[in-house]
Amino acid sequence: MQKILLAYDGSDASRHAATRAADLAVRLHGSVLVLTVGELLESGYGTEVPVVEPEVYDGVVEAGVAAIRQAGAQADGRVEWGRPADTIVRIATDEGCDLIVVGHRGHNPLEALLIGSVAKRVMDDAHCSVLVVR
Repeated sequence: MQKILLAYDGSDASRHAATRAADLAVRLHGSVLVLTVGELLESGYGTEVPVVEPEVYDGVVEAGVAAIRQAGAQADGRVEWGRPADTIVRIATDEGCDLIVVGHRGHNPLEALLIGSVAKRVMDDAHCSVLVVR
């Protein structure tokens, strides 16, 4: 396992996942690609706009990269725009990742039904192994 994609949004769940990804990367002499996905909303005029300012996503991914590096692993980061699960799977495929690491927020059953689970969608669609960290 040489390349790990960490889906990172700055939440407690993703920070916990970062710890696991860094540990694996150190032990396996691999590297971590920290991916933050900026979500877009339709503006009503046929275009899409970021949910929050793009600079916020830059800060989130930088924090994720810093956490991985502080743990002693190699890390690079990037921000991509789109639907989180689809984007995570696409980037992992494009980058030839061996493992995707995602945090699980533990939505209640109603939230899971209404908005779904990014972790579940990634598990269903990924070409590689997925580690869901609770």
